Amino acid sequence: MSRATELGMKYIWLTEHDIRMGRKKKAIPFFSFSEPSLQYKLQNGATAGFVEAEGNSGKWYFSKGASSYELNISAENGERERLSFYSEGKLHCDPLFANIAVDIDADILAYGGGFVSLEFVLSAQPPSYEQARIIYTLGEREENSGAPYRYLKMPEKNENGKYRFELTPDASEKIGGIDNALCTMELVLDSKEDSKAELHLRSIEFFRELDYEPVRLQQIKLAKKLGEKWGITPFVSYEISGAEHHINVFSTHVPVINYAERNFELTLLDAVSYVKEHNAIFSYNHPFSESNKFTSSHEQKCDVVDTLARKLAENRVLGASLIEVGFPENKCGFDDKYHLALWDKLSLLGIMISGEGDSDNHFAKDVGWFCGNNFCTYVGIFDSEEPSEDSFVRAMKRGSLWFGDPSVMGEIDFGSDASPQGSVTVGDSRTAEISVRGVRADGVLIRIVDGKRDHEIPLCRGAASDSCKLLRDGTFSFVRYEIRNSEGRLLASTNPLYIAKSHSDIHESEIEDGRLVCE
Repeated sequence: MSRATELGMKYIWLTEHDIRMGRKKKAIPFFSFSEPSLQYKLQNGATAGFVEAEGNSGKWYFSKGASSYELNISAENGERERLSFYSEGKLHCDPLFANIAVDIDADILAYGGGFVSLEFVLSAQPPSYEQARIIYTLGEREENSGAPYRYLKMPEKNENGKYRFELTPDASEKIGGIDNALCTMELVLDSKEDSKAELHLRSIEFFRELDYEPVRLQQIKLAKKLGEKWGITPFVSYEISGAEHHINVFSTHVPVINYAERNFELTLLDAVSYVKEHNAIFSYNHPFSESNKFTSSHEQKCDVVDTLARKLAENRVLGASLIEVGFPENKCGFDDKYHLALWDKLSLLGIMISGEGDSDNHFAKDVGWFCGNNFCTYVGIFDSEEPSEDSFVRAMKRGSLWFGDPSVMGEIDFGSDASPQGSVTVGDSRTAEISVRGVRADGVLIRIVDGKRDHEIPLCRGAASDSCKLLRDGTFSFVRYEIRNSEGRLLASTNPLYIAKSHSDIHESEIEDGRLVCE
């Protein structure tokens, strides 16, 4: 939300992976060393353990315990050790608003000025976007007052002989409170001359109180609170990420699927049916995610585009209202020209699906907002409508939107005969007009007709305009516009304007969505 405010946004959709909102299929509620190795594959197939930091003294070894191994770490006379907990797929990561705690079965010792710290690394926090930390320490250590860290004394062992770390209540508002996720845990041992620190670790146990929809309900409450702080109206939904392909739900009223109750078995058709049962719309995300391992050459990728376009056209992209094609940089092995080519081929086959782009922001620093695949979708509601979830969803369905790089783009007005982009008419021709203003980069405005470059107009002082008469060639024709910078990087794309040969060629879903504007 802080980044969105910097970029002038007032309304945003938050769509976290739903598989991170509840218990995972290969969950790691408990970790111990059944092998004398820092990390290994657990019985449930998950890989987890510890990774050493660079420059470690390497003073660790394993000893055999009653039921498992014990990791013994020491630092003395100026040595320093730092090891980070790791799990493949971030299976131990959880939001703090799910009420998170961690138990450590260990013996922790510090002598003569040495210290042992358990550092729980959380989310990046503005304004520095450094990751917050809760740091529990035995012994004396210097505090970094300028960082989003909270320092606490190591707790006493509980009645079970373990250290209990209550992360949710211990995350103070200074470091973002419950607006944090547990990212990793670091073991830090530091020593000076004539000092020593020791850690003898047997097991780690992760606890979370809330799962699935109750977690999203907590996220909705948090988003509302932070939205008031940052001047943002948030819509909290999610991406269904546990089916065969990822789809993004654009509704705040669809409960999160409880994967555990389904034995973690969910097909893509199950997911689509679930969304439709709740009268919601969805986006078909990163369409090439199943194709990247089979391709390398341009010719192979073009074949994949053709094959996938025909496959998606047969089932009308499973009824999706949007398709995620706004990737200015490589995604799943396919750069923007292949994503846009796929979308254009669908348009020529009469699949009038709204193209969208999003930040896919996994990091709060510059990555995901100012570079990389950092697109956002700008949705155009009618002047007579109030900005609301319903009005935005109606606009998404009818294609009244464009997507682009929020760090450089300004405004785009695109339409035909007072009809917005995304609309379709029946006939042989229609006019199209576009006006672009406020682009903070040199480049060109490119007219795309039926998937091919038709004309280019240079951006002058960040502005350009064009008008054209689109003549239908075949059953369907369309025109859309791209903006690219002087290096050829995609900065934005409009949604198309369409012409159909006859009323019967337009699928009923496009008519219901409000795309048909005149006979």
